[in-house]
Amino acid sequence: LIVYLSKEQLDLLLHARMSLLTLEKVKDCFLFSCFTGLAYAEIAAISKENIVLKNNIPWISMQRQKTKKSFLIPMLPPAFTIWEKYEGVLPVFTNQRYNLYLKEIMQELDINIHLTTHVARKTFTSTVLLGNNIPLKVASTLLGHSDSKITEKYYAEVSNDLLEQHAEALFNIFKK
Repeated sequence: LIVYLSKEQLDLLLHARMSLLTLEKVKDCFLFSCFTGLAYAEIAAISKENIVLKNNIPWISMQRQKTKKSFLIPMLPPAFTIWEKYEGVLPVFTNQRYNLYLKEIMQELDINIHLTTHVARKTFTSTVLLGNNIPLKVASTLLGHSDSKITEKYYAEVSNDLLEQHAEALFNIFKK
């Protein structure tokens, strides 16, 4: 079972105001990961030098810490808003404190998913990319995976909403 935030849970998190400034900062870093697919190590390492502009779209150009594979990810508007809020210096905590604060956010917002950076990365894949009809091969490349089978096995899950959307489109093709 692949654990990720649904579109509704992601929207809840995106619009939530946290009770403490510390939790707000952690929430922003988590959301940045949800909209970029960056793992904790990349969130901690990203700097202004990693941002390139192509066709007026900011892209993150980095190397996966885990695999050393280079990747290029568009910085979607929610991530760019967070990036600008912190002037290109994300408020990164130690991994241990980050996970502790994520638990507090989970409780404060009554989200029944154990929030981790892996959940953020899987949310990027399943909800943000696949949930918006981005092909699996493209998702795999954006995640910096060497093989789309890794993406499919560990990161990608088709939500019921997406399944229903495609079934309806298919139904309408043959309804004519």
